[in-house]
Amino acid sequence: MIPDINLLKKDGRETHKKGNFAKLFLILLTLAIIIFYGINYYLLHRDVADIQEKSDRLATQIELQNKELEELQQTPKGQLVQAIDFAGKEQISVGKITDVANKNLDGSGELAGFDYNYDQAQIAVYFDDLSEAATYVKKMKKESIFKTVELTSTAAFTEVDVQNVSDETDLEGDSRYKAIIQVTLNLKKLGSGGAK
Repeated sequence: MIPDINLLKKDGRETHKKGNFAKLFLILLTLAIIIFYGINYYLLHRDVADIQEKSDRLATQIELQNKELEELQQTPKGQLVQAIDFAGKEQISVGKITDVANKNLDGSGELAGFDYNYDQAQIAVYFDDLSEAATYVKKMKKESIFKTVELTSTAAFTEVDVQNVSDETDLEGDSRYKAIIQVTLNLKKLGSGGAK
């Protein structure tokens, strides 16, 4: 029998197989990593594009909202400034009117109310006698702050004491008169353009 002599080492063949397996494993691992990063890059790039598009839309929307806000802030502000300027120019001294109205009261007369609208005023006065109302109107016509003075209405009324309602009251003897006097204001004489 002839002995079998193998001059090649057994370890060499196995090392060669192990080396091929390691190379194949490294190639597959590298390929998997490249594919993984490629997919992530693609997905991330798509997400970035979507986010950029949304950001652009929001920026446009913010610009539109800011423009609307500026318009809303400017419109009322401008109107308010104009209204304040107008009120400052057209303001009249109500104190002068009430002073003149009180100055001309005689006897039992008392100022009951006052209402005005730009160049018109309405004065309510209580009198004990209608002749006092006529005298009052004559005096008011002489005042330079009024263009016209007109007695528009008179009405009789009786003052009743609320605490003594049950007591009989003499309606004829206790009655007073309420006179409504319409006046047209002379704005130049009043000093239009601000209260003084």
